[in-house]
Amino acid sequence: MTPSRYDEQDEDDVPDLDDIRSMCSDKLFKEAMRSYERGDIIKAYIEDGEIEASIYDSDDKRIHEVGIDIEIKYSMYARCTCETASMYGTMCKHVIATLLHMNNDSGDTDLYDDVTEETVNELLEKASPEQIRSFLTSMISDNKSMLHRFITENGLKSEYSISKYSGSLTALYNNADKTDGKIDEYLDFADQFDEARKTRREGKHEDAAQMYKTISEAISDRMDIVKDDSGYYADCFIEALEGMVECILRERMQHEKKTAYISYLFEKSTSPNGARFARYYRDALESICITDEDLDMWQGLVSIPQDVDESNKGIIAEMLRMKYHISKRFGQYSEVIALLAKHHSLHSDICILYLKALRLQQLKHQQSTTAISKDDKKGSTIGNSKTGTVTATTTAAITTDTNTDTSYTFPKDAKILEAAYVFPDSSEVLEAAYAVLSDDSKDRATILERLYAITGDWNYIIRRKHILPDWYDARDTIIKGVSAISSKNAVTLCIKEDMHDMAMSILESGSDMELLAHFKSKLIRKSFKRYVTCYANTLTKFAGSKSNKDHYKRVKNYLITLKDMPKCTEQYESTIKAIRKKYAGRRVLIKEISSI
Repeated sequence: MTPSRYDEQDEDDVPDLDDIRSMCSDKLFKEAMRSYERGDIIKAYIEDGEIEASIYDSDDKRIHEVGIDIEIKYSMYARCTCETASMYGTMCKHVIATLLHMNNDSGDTDLYDDVTEETVNELLEKASPEQIRSFLTSMISDNKSMLHRFITENGLKSEYSISKYSGSLTALYNNADKTDGKIDEYLDFADQFDEARKTRREGKHEDAAQMYKTISEAISDRMDIVKDDSGYYADCFIEALEGMVECILRERMQHEKKTAYISYLFEKSTSPNGARFARYYRDALESICITDEDLDMWQGLVSIPQDVDESNKGIIAEMLRMKYHISKRFGQYSEVIALLAKHHSLHSDICILYLKALRLQQLKHQQSTTAISKDDKKGSTIGNSKTGTVTATTTAAITTDTNTDTSYTFPKDAKILEAAYVFPDSSEVLEAAYAVLSDDSKDRATILERLYAITGDWNYIIRRKHILPDWYDARDTIIKGVSAISSKNAVTLCIKEDMHDMAMSILESGSDMELLAHFKSKLIRKSFKRYVTCYANTLTKFAGSKSNKDHYKRVKNYLITLKDMPKCTEQYESTIKAIRKKYAGRRVLIKEISSI
């Protein structure tokens, strides 16, 4: 650091106040004075013309080491571990604060020089525990830098930081402007996130996990007092929760340490007030519950109420999702299948989990049967060359092992279909049911037909054609079934199967002008006269179905389409005439079509 000059000083003499003030700017002097008056100096002493000091910085929350060399009648050289001094080589507030301390509290230096380690030990032996505790309490209470040092050096930093951290978040909410009791501004959590990220980068993952947890909790517990139409607060919550999970995993926490987090996340995910973020808490549980001990603890927390009502439906569904995940990890499905079967109508995704659990149980049973069959064959071969005892023992062992979780009576296809049709318009539920049904089940064909009806995906028809040989015999019945759900998909099916008369019958039975226009190019070539007649009759009805200007413009556009069809001039004119006559009192409509 650049030397500063002062004259006529004896060795070990500290510059006076005027000399200190001349070494720096007014701004720097004021900052140093505040630091000195706060009591940020942790220790300072002078020996052989050199000052050594430790000083706590309230801004960057770090302790910096200061060294100052004083040369008689010439210059003072100073160094500091802070960024200002080490990177820029300029005078810093820590050096000035140290000089102010030495100038005003020089008596401390004599005390430091005189009190050796042996003397301190003798004093501590003479003092009673009450005297030492009283002295420490007084020192720590009166001196913030001493308090910080005590916390840091005794491993209490985490608790201290989290308390302070939580306070900063509370202040952020308390100081925000509110309208009708709601905060309508975006609170800036940048400082809190930066501190957590910095702690994580330093490898203090457990401390960082607590910081992220504090952020997520502060946000989730106060969602009722913020406006979050944009999802800003939800995004901040998710980022904080994911940060906590990452730190737990990086720390490689043993089960004993994870128990508090598992209990916390479970409580949050099943709280009546936590419904908004329940799935994120559950995702966090799935991420941190890695070992059998973790899963056992989590499973022990899940207790599904016997009675279902509106107040606990969401919580029961959340617990069932947890139960499914844990069962899948353990490969044991009997218990969860029974629970899901009882509650599958709560939500479509619970029904999907029920069907998936059935499928997993099915596969496990198939694998077990295959394993036993192979071992029986192997045992027979061994028995021919050795003894029957070996064969019997091997088979019995496998049978005992594989029967552990195959006691659940698998439902019949009709029951599976009944469960799926609780959510008849969910393609995901129907797909899950299809996977469970036996390969030769006719109910599979029924599901594929409905899947086509609700999605229009032609692949379902292709699959339907291949699983059963009765396609052409059943085609008319299938089209009628599809038509009851979706006329559009039924007409598409008719056109692809070259059944244009049936396609026209479906269109004639309805009054859907948009549907007629959609299939114009495909039907006008195959059933010209019938299509044009249907188009004109439907348009006449459509013209009077609503009475607003936008609707009349659509009528006009459909009329123009009719006019542009080849050989349809007569049909167009008769339709115009019919609309004018039937809706003569609708002046806006008559005016609109007159402009064609």
